[in-house]
Amino acid sequence: MTNLETEIVEIRKQMNILIKQVSASQQQGADENMKYKNKSVIKRSDNRWFSRYYVDGIQKSVYGSTQQECMKKLKVALASPSAKSTKKNNQFTLAKWIEEWFKMFKVDKVRQSTLAGMQARLKLYVLSNPIAHQNIRAITPLEIQELLNGIKALRQREHIHGMLKDCLTKALKLKLIKDDLFMVITLPRRVKKHGSCLTIEQERAFRVACKNSDAGDYYLFALATGMRKGETRAITMSDIDFDNNLIHITKSLSKANDIDLPKAGERTIPLFAEAKDIALKYIGKEGRLFTFGATKVQKHFRDICDSIKLNHITIHDLRHTFCTRCMELGVPVEQTSQWAGHSDIKITQSYYIHINKEFEQKNIDIKNKGV
Repeated sequence: MTNLETEIVEIRKQMNILIKQVSASQQQGADENMKYKNKSVIKRSDNRWFSRYYVDGIQKSVYGSTQQECMKKLKVALASPSAKSTKKNNQFTLAKWIEEWFKMFKVDKVRQSTLAGMQARLKLYVLSNPIAHQNIRAITPLEIQELLNGIKALRQREHIHGMLKDCLTKALKLKLIKDDLFMVITLPRRVKKHGSCLTIEQERAFRVACKNSDAGDYYLFALATGMRKGETRAITMSDIDFDNNLIHITKSLSKANDIDLPKAGERTIPLFAEAKDIALKYIGKEGRLFTFGATKVQKHFRDICDSIKLNHITIHDLRHTFCTRCMELGVPVEQTSQWAGHSDIKITQSYYIHINKEFEQKNIDIKNKGV
């Protein structure tokens, strides 16, 4: 081989080496920009590789020591039915998120009757509104404010405000939405109405009227014990300890006749003399002492009140009357609160101490005599 031929062979070798180096460099550049379903596999400063994706709107990441390892993990992750490639793929409508919110944060965590009430209110005021079909990321504070303003019943408006605020705050913490939608939401102030109380004369008339009603024993038992409506409807003979003169309040009955825990938890109260006389009439009775449904109980009560012209009294006011009578007789407010099952003694004080004007006038007279 001549010197020229040898030189040409050497040049070709060098060219082949150069071509391979250029090709490798180009390939390395392509690797740095490798993508899968619009998700880039990026090299970190620590020489590891990573990529991000979303599951139900929540950002997730995969890592690998090599680009190929990271890409393999990314493909597996994106193959999951719940995986979303971008935040825009979060398809939670308000209605769907409310459903998930109930499952995650309310079911088995609140009383069944409370849960039923929440679901009924949301169905009536929110799920029937066009906002329920919007993606939660697209909802604005103005739309929530307009929804709330459209609820005329102030108490129901407060309930809906509280539920939506909790629901969407949870969505914010889970990064399903970006902004706190309730920072600028306002509600009109509602003056809370305190319960009424039967005067002594009204109570006497009420007791007489109860004698002529099929449900009279139910109201008199509630009046004699201060128990809540659901607690009184749920009482059974096994809850009454005649030997020790005690009533064990362990359950409550909802409007739909579902058994639930008492609102303030289980408690034991005295079997007062009047309540004992009523209970003795039901010795041997199986099941509940008072088997009336919530609707029938309400109807009988209205009939009794109409007959003696007590249009402003509710069944719950029998409980108010019990507490007021206790304080009139000098029972300490702490004891009355315990019997009533109030979670805070302030409830007893704020709801009952001012109710009976006749009682207040007697105290004024006592004070005046001491001057």
